[in-house]
Formats: sequence, C-alpha cells, structure tokens
Amino acid sequence: MKTLRIGMLGFGNIAKVHALAIEAMPYILDNVSYVPSIKKIYKPGKLKNRWLQSKHVSNIEAIVEDKKIDIVDICSPNSAHRQQACTAIQKGKAVYLEKPLGLNLNEAKQITDALGCWGPVLNQVAFMYRFMPAMVALRDLVQDGQLGEIFNFRFDALHSSYLSEERALGWKLNAKESGGGPLLDLGVHLADSIRFCLGEIKTVSTTLGTVVKERPLADGSRGTVDVEDWAYVNMRLRNGARGILNVSRVAALAEERTTFEVYGSLGSALFEIRQPRSLRVFRHKIGKEELVANPVYSDWGEYLSTIYPPKKLSLGWLADAHFASMANTFNSFTAGEILRKEAPDFHEARMSQAVIEAAYTSAVRSAPVEVSN
Repeated sequence: MKTLRIGMLGFGNIAKVHALAIEAMPYILDNVSYVPSIKKIYKPGKLKNRWLQSKHVSNIEAIVEDKKIDIVDICSPNSAHRQQACTAIQKGKAVYLEKPLGLNLNEAKQITDALGCWGPVLNQVAFMYRFMPAMVALRDLVQDGQLGEIFNFRFDALHSSYLSEERALGWKLNAKESGGGPLLDLGVHLADSIRFCLGEIKTVSTTLGTVVKERPLADGSRGTVDVEDWAYVNMRLRNGARGILNVSRVAALAEERTTFEVYGSLGSALFEIRQPRSLRVFRHKIGKEELVANPVYSDWGEYLSTIYPPKKLSLGWLADAHFASMANTFNSFTAGEILRKEAPDFHEARMSQAVIEAAYTSAVRSAPVEVSN
C-alpha cells in the first residue's frame, strides 16, 4: 500500500482539522490503495503539540524541495497563499490549498498563471461544501429540473465569533493579512456553492459594515479593525434567478448557522450545514414537505458515498466535509489524473474569488457591479 507523504504549511485551527481528517482516513476508508501521512509541518515558532510524530521545520523550502513529499497542504494565513502556492507549483508539487485562493483576485490570477508557466500539477482548493451529501443533492435537484425554474435563493453563513468587543485584533481582522472580513472568509464558500448549485453569477450589489471598530492588541492598547463584520449581497445569476448572500461574524446566535434556501416553480429545498446527510424538500404539486435522508441523485453523489465518513464514524460535520474533500485529492493523486470535474481546482476557485472581488467593488461604489473573471 502506497504512503502519501504530506507536508503542511501552517498549523492553526483549520490545519488541525485537516490533520484530524488525514489521521482518521486509515480507520474509515477501506476502498483505497494508499495511507496518507503528515511527514513535515512548517510553522513559525514552536510546534506545541507533543503527540505529533511529524517533523517540525522552520522554512517552507524544507517541504517543497523535499522529493519525498507528494502533496503540499497549505493552511497558512491568506496573505501567504500566493507565495507558498506558486513556490510549490514551481517545484512540481501537488497542492491542496485552504480557501480563499489568494488575498484578492489579482493574487488568485497569479496562482492560476503559475500553473501555465511551470506546468500542470494536481491542485484543489478546500471548498468542502461541494463534498457534503445533502448540498450535492440540492445541486442535483436543481440541475435535474425537479424544482422547476429557479426564481430566488438565499445563502446564509452567520457566526458569532467576533461579537465580543474584547476579542483580540488577530490576522483575520487585518486586511493586509486576510484580504477581508466574513465576505471573503465565509462568503467565498457561499459564492462557490451558489455557482456550483445554481449557475454563474452575473451582477452583485453589496452593503457591508463594521460593528466593532477597535479591538485589543497584545500590548494592551487598541487597534483599528479595517475589515467588515457583516455583508449582505444581492445577486442576479446569468440564468435570471435572483438571490441573497448573507454573512456575519457578529450574529448573536446560540450556534453558527449556515443554510441554503432555493425556491423554484415546482418546489423548494433547504440545506442546513449541521444536517449534512439530510435535505428538506417541498414539492408543490403534491403539497408535501419531506426530509430526505442520505439523498443520492447523481454519479457525483454516488462517488461521495465512497469517501464521505459513514454516520457511525463521523468526525463532526466540519471534519467530515474536509475528510471527503481531501480524500478526493488523494484519490486523484494516486490515479495520476483528475478523477472528478466537480472538484474545485484553482481555476474554479479563481472564479469564486471573482464574485467576492466584485462584491467588495460594489460596496465601495455603492452600485451594482458585473462579475468579471
């Protein structure tokens, strides 16, 4: 059985989710010919987790120049994505990259251009919503016409993580390091999901705001927040459907809420991220709503059933989605080719980032903006 040797760049919270998924794969996947193993981790400063068997390195060259490393998993702050991804591409490494692709659309284009300059390498971005069974079922219902003509939609991602004014001014609240607030952090997931489920986005019109304008710094002083806390984007798709992308990191809720609502001439569907295996569907002709468990309507859905953790072995909705997304990358690497066109490669990620770029431009201009890739 082949060992897939992985080098991780960064080891913050999301990297630990990746690591959890990777370490769990041998216990969950019984239909693959590989065992993934994290061999090296790059992280500035000390790596405090004493249980890790991976080697801690102090520079990215120790990973990207190591011929034994098969796949580079980039989990660094957004401002590092372009340089790290381009370096890995130049060295011929397969790259799995956390979203967003770049700090902005210009950086995203530089990364996709690097693929052309240095030759194609296997690449995927962690838009893991594409790997959640119920979300895929929503897409399949729309594409199969079972909801009829789509009139309108609403995609929400509402978090409370920055509601406290005493939360420190970290990198996600610094535009130079993050590229933006929840419109980029959460909204790029939603933009990608809208594109994947419903079609390409033509125009956007954005309102956004910052609620907490100053936050504590490490030295006890307070610094200025230069990213938004919430954003509300009206959208028109190329097919004529209209809808809303709504994101917040200051929503006073008992728990995070991410929901996708789609309304058509024949029915509607509701996806809730905490129920990734169930889709709520209303069919207008029979006047009945049903909760469809483990829905599979396509060969993509069939494929996901082979890489998405079964309910009894669930790691939680977040890790499960990352698990399936990464397993797809590993399957493609082992096969030596892209196995599924539905997987979000760098070019797909650039198109989703173009939506967010247009949304920010709309907010600055206080006017609708057409999405341009």
